Amino acid sequence: MIKTIKIKNCATYPPEGTSIENCQKVNFFYGANGSGKTTISNFLQNPADSLYRECKIEWENGADADILVYNRRFRERNFKENIAGVFTLGQATIEQKNALESLKKQRDQKSEDLRTRTETLKKKTDDAEKQKSEFRDRVWEKILKQNDVEFQEAFSGFRNNKEHFRDEVLKQYDISHSSDKRRDDLLLRAKTLFVQKPQKYNVMSFDIDNIVENIIKIESSAIWSKVVVGNKDIPIGRLIEALDNADWVNQGRRHLREDRVCPFCQEQTITDDFK
Repeated sequence: MIKTIKIKNCATYPPEGTSIENCQKVNFFYGANGSGKTTISNFLQNPADSLYRECKIEWENGADADILVYNRRFRERNFKENIAGVFTLGQATIEQKNALESLKKQRDQKSEDLRTRTETLKKKTDDAEKQKSEFRDRVWEKILKQNDVEFQEAFSGFRNNKEHFRDEVLKQYDISHSSDKRRDDLLLRAKTLFVQKPQKYNVMSFDIDNIVENIIKIESSAIWSKVVVGNKDIPIGRLIEALDNADWVNQGRRHLREDRVCPFCQEQTITDDFK
């Protein structure tokens, strides 16, 4: 059932419009010609028309229904005058009437079911809001108030708003609700983290042009064109390759002893730094 009709900025209705509220099953509209009665029926007949883009219909329980409007336009479309003063309109059969009555009962049943579900949803929503409020006050008193001195820095940013503090508690619970940390552990950690206030430093600035210039100098250095001579390029390279002792230093490291004697020259020249 229609609950409210809002008409504005169309036909004779001004931009601020008017609101017809608390509609019942039967409503009677009366007024002088040009007062806007027909506009209401035309809007109800075709609410999607661009002429009524600022008008609105509010339904009971939010359940929309089909609207049938009987007005001059309806008569022009549906009635046929065969004889002067005599109009004919198809007569509904018994089966159609019974089907209509059945649909009405289904509509009434569904409307009642919707009303019950809406009331249940509202009750559960109110209960949820009540529990959120109670939980908000409980964590504020049990967690923040009883630990504000020890964890003042940790609570920074949440100490002036109960809702924000409650949401942060729930967030942290989701992150680490399985933590085995005790209050003493958290207190020790807080003292470690917040024993001194962090120092504020100015934002570091970089001279990007100078950095690029230095990179270019490094890339263009003559050292990159210097040829590196390998072991095989020196005169003794063939002998080392023939004896297969190119890795002789690493092989000698396995013979280092605690008496500081070098395995190569047999002198006491091996130090800890050398090792």
